Amino acid sequence: MKMKKEKIGILLFFLSSLIAAVSQILLKMGALKTNSEIFSYLNIYIFISLLLYGASTLLIIIALNYGEVSKLYSLMSLSYVFVVIFATIFLFEIISLKDFIGIFVILLGVIIINKERYK
Repeated sequence: MKMKKEKIGILLFFLSSLIAAVSQILLKMGALKTNSEIFSYLNIYIFISLLLYGASTLLIIIALNYGEVSKLYSLMSLSYVFVVIFATIFLFEIISLKDFIGIFVILLGVIIINKERYK
């Protein structure tokens, strides 16, 4: 039963990381729509981004009931990986060799931290 509970925590953190990455892309898209007026920051992209960020945070709170924070929270680093992928697809940003190396190191770190714990 404990293993099933931990897998729920992993799934929720993974989903939270994915939602946080989408939120960051929308935040960037919203920022690109702004000008010098303060109210230009109240656009639909930023509004949806903040809602998604709130949903991501809520998922983290729920997920913490299903595992150890020291293990689960490492999965939030995956949001960086997702942001790089989404930025390439939706914002046409270029991924450098340094980005690929960083993504590899992040993925390796997540695996090392969680390998023994969640077999």
